[in-house]
Amino acid sequence: MKTLKMNYLLVIALMVGIAFTGCKKDKTSTPLAGADVAATQDAESQDATADNVDNLADNQVDFIEMNNFDVSKQKSAAVLGNSWSCNHPGDTVTFPKILTINFDSACLVNGENLHYTGTIIVTDSLPAGAHFPWKSFVIRKIKFNAFTIVSDSSSISVSGTRTVTRTSVKYTPPLSTVTANTTSLRLDIKDQITANLTFTITCGDYIGVFTRIIDRTREAIAHFEKGLIWRQVYLNDTLSLNGTVSGINLQNENYSRIITKPLTITRCLLLAPIISSGEMTLTNGTGNPATLSYASNGCMTQVTITKNGKTKVIDRRVNRKFHKWW
Repeated sequence: MKTLKMNYLLVIALMVGIAFTGCKKDKTSTPLAGADVAATQDAESQDATADNVDNLADNQVDFIEMNNFDVSKQKSAAVLGNSWSCNHPGDTVTFPKILTINFDSACLVNGENLHYTGTIIVTDSLPAGAHFPWKSFVIRKIKFNAFTIVSDSSSISVSGTRTVTRTSVKYTPPLSTVTANTTSLRLDIKDQITANLTFTITCGDYIGVFTRIIDRTREAIAHFEKGLIWRQVYLNDTLSLNGTVSGINLQNENYSRIITKPLTITRCLLLAPIISSGEMTLTNGTGNPATLSYASNGCMTQVTITKNGKTKVIDRRVNRKFHKWW
């Protein structure tokens, strides 16, 4: 495998809609080596690329579920050219559901022409004892089958399976105690996410592969207040992540990302999502691990990278869906 040049992966990340900021001036007297900062940014870009592919699949399935598996209903321009099929269309009683999404659509992102092709096969099932409403408990198993995103200059091919299991859904206070005087509610949704995916990156004469094994929990808390009508209070919402990501990176080395303090995503005053707190360790190859600490900085996330007693502080934007599959 050829040595990775930084711009390859950054092009790919931008290609799928990531706003990724570069380093700013050092804020410490013991700056971290540029190679260590670059390795951290590579890992961030790999995650951003993978998360955007996940979001693309989730958004498609969201729409099908929202329409009770009636695959005759299409989102206009957003999925133009895509086709869906279902073994039990328009039926919300019979499970499991087998959904097949055939991609053949094009769009323009950040000045790049993108073309999505290939197939995603989704198995929607319900756990034993699941009750109404089914949308709150459905388990998604998404298999990427020769799925490719091609831009003017680069391409990503994805294979493997991702499973999202809904483990709990609850309101606080419980629905059974809600009265006419209740003025606030919290909706708490917990998911378990596992995945084993392979991403093949092609950029000019460069071809690289990275794998991504996930064992992660996700907890989304949405806040609602009652005035004349119930409304969501977005500034109070949180999305928390725990768990691990590991695999082989584009340098053909083992890597891992272990969350040691939950990563919490909130919204700033402009409602943009930011990682406002949390910590993880990042290991590439056989080198010493780096610690990444996250804090809010206005509508940006401040990331402090610490390795071998030296530090680097960078600011970055987060361009990810704040809530996924609520």
